[in-house]
Amino acid sequence: MPTTRHQNTNKPYTQYVMQLHGVDDNIDKSKKILTAISRRMSRNKWILGSFMAAIVLAIILITFD
Repeated sequence: MPTTRHQNTNKPYTQYVMQLHGVDDNIDKSKKILTAISRRMSRNKWILGSFMAAIVLAIILITFD
């Protein structure tokens, strides 16, 4: 008889609950990582924009001086 993917494993209920807590913890970690990446991207965008503005300002000052 071939085995199926959805066999009854007869695991206790508490083991399923523990697995769900582990999944929940992993989702929380992923959320924290993605939030940190988003903050870093935003900060880098502002830094890059500031450098670009400073360069444009320097070019304008040098050109009209």
